[in-house]
Amino acid sequence: MRRRRTLVGALAAGVVAGALVVVVHGPGRSANASSVSVPACHGSQLVGAVVRSGVWTGNLDTLVFVTNASDATCRLSGFPTLVGVRDGQRVALRVTSHVVVGRDLAPTTLLPRMSGAIIFGTGNNCPALNQRNSAPVIAAHTYTSVILTLPRHGGTVTIPGINLDTACYLSETQLGWVTPFPVILPS
Repeated sequence: MRRRRTLVGALAAGVVAGALVVVVHGPGRSANASSVSVPACHGSQLVGAVVRSGVWTGNLDTLVFVTNASDATCRLSGFPTLVGVRDGQRVALRVTSHVVVGRDLAPTTLLPRMSGAIIFGTGNNCPALNQRNSAPVIAAHTYTSVILTLPRHGGTVTIPGINLDTACYLSETQLGWVTPFPVILPS
């Protein structure tokens, strides 16, 4: 009898703890990845979309949300490899820095339908663009979509409708999230 009561008590404690996790995290919040092993996100789970761009002191920062469109929780992190697409041609992009808006994003856990982010930084104040006829330089370094190749053979995510001019430089944050989120001024 004592053994059965201990088992019932343990089960009840587990149900209460599970309910507390649901209440603490609630809808739209991610679980703490340090307490749960969560697999890395794969490109097949994610959809990317440009949210906004902002101009400030010769810099153009572009915020892209990466949303978990699958039914499984996954971990979003790391620096992707970037491929620019222009007129159907793919070009490997050279990232010159991993800091945008003075900070980086932190790895995050995405529940289904949650978004993480990546921020791209480009500039328009460099010798390549400060010449009499910079139009050919701009045209040669502007891409209308970007393909993210996720770290650790994690597949790809295409970001359509982006306008990246990489003539001066290209910086990126890692994939993730941070609170409070960095301010991106409207263009």
